[in-house]
Amino acid sequence: MQVRKLQELDEMKRRLKEMEEAATLREMQANVAQEMQGWLGNQLACAYV
Repeated sequence: MQVRKLQELDEMKRRLKEMEEAATLREMQANVAQEMQGWLGNQLACAYV
């Protein structure tokens, strides 16, 4: 019984870590997308000058 609970706890910790990593990746992707939009906007503005 004790071993099973420890295994379940380890599994929950693993899933939590995966969720945290996924959230970090989504945040990084959002930051890159935002930076790219700014860069593209600057490039387009320069093209029409």
